[in-house]
Amino acid sequence: MPKNAIIAVIVALVVAIGGAYVAMHPSASMPDYAADPGTSVPPATDSAANASSTDASASVGVTVGTPAVITLTDAGFSPSKVVVKAGQSVTFVNQSKNGMWIGSDEHPTHTDYSGTSRSAHCPDTDGTAFDQCTVGDSYTFTFTKAGTWGFHDHVAPNFTGTVVVTD
Repeated sequence: MPKNAIIAVIVALVVAIGGAYVAMHPSASMPDYAADPGTSVPPATDSAANASSTDASASVGVTVGTPAVITLTDAGFSPSKVVVKAGQSVTFVNQSKNGMWIGSDEHPTHTDYSGTSRSAHCPDTDGTAFDQCTVGDSYTFTFTKAGTWGFHDHVAPNFTGTVVVTD
């Protein structure tokens, strides 16, 4: 076999093995976001005990109640849309194999809810930025502004959802 053909086969094998590894370990391709030592993440809550539904549309992924709970799994957010009233909290619970970092859209700046960039508002010491600011297993945010707010998992930005906040 010619030398160029051998090199081509080796390169193809390396690319295939690397692609398979990244597909099986998505977090391997993402940067490691270290937690700020002064940042704490609230403990997880029992979603069955805390989630309430007062809306018939809850069966299609919309939750109304205090507090709403959204779970991150390896398939994405469930439910991917919740409806709450201003002043209510939404708790995000990680049940995926990877880390979770909830951030307001747009990725990667997280500016939509607070109007400030991720670098300007992390750590979110006053609780107004709708940005987890670090990887964790649970995150609770109290929405005070009415509107439709997109969010994503900063670790896996293809996982997205919506929080609708009513007056």
